[in-house]
Amino acid sequence: SNNTFADEHLSLSGYLQGGYSWNSDSNPEATFYLKRARLSLTGSAPEEKFDYRLQVDMAGSPKICDLYFRYKPSSALGVQLGQFKIPFAIENDLYGPTTVELIDYSYITTLLARNAARFDGIAATGRDIGVQLYGGFGGNKDYQTLSYNIGIFNGAGINKNDDNNAKDIVARLIYKPSKELSVSGSVMITKTNIGPATIKSNRAALGAIYD
Repeated sequence: SNNTFADEHLSLSGYLQGGYSWNSDSNPEATFYLKRARLSLTGSAPEEKFDYRLQVDMAGSPKICDLYFRYKPSSALGVQLGQFKIPFAIENDLYGPTTVELIDYSYITTLLARNAARFDGIAATGRDIGVQLYGGFGGNKDYQTLSYNIGIFNGAGINKNDDNNAKDIVARLIYKPSKELSVSGSVMITKTNIGPATIKSNRAALGAIYD
């Protein structure tokens, strides 16, 4: 029945993050604000090893944040296609504000993962449009000793076509010697349009977390 399909394959959720800011510089201001107002539609078909997500943000100018499909035939190999968090560093897609209960990412992540600050002219909530392969090996049912992501992305940000003929390559390895400890290394090879020029803005990251 339609109700059974909805129960099994459609799940709606959301969250709000707001705040209050005040400053007393040359243009003093004080304001309440909405940082995020997210709605997510997710679903999966475990027998087909398939899942999807649609997430929109209604704060400020409404926009699509995530729209992706994943197919994972085994724990060692999966493919993800659409618009989603790029696998650069460990904070951007694995330990964000909804995990650590802070309203912002660290400043270095907002810069290098293109989350908000404009390191190379792009502020894209840490997301891009593309395709990635991912998976892991070893460990047990609770964690994988070695996991990887490697993807090709437009490099222009969210909800946008590419604006040059280059593609971003993003790769990450995460080593977990135990369930609690993760050590990561990642690289991002990218060319970005800055005014009339297309420049290289490659970057790399090392990180660790004990959870």
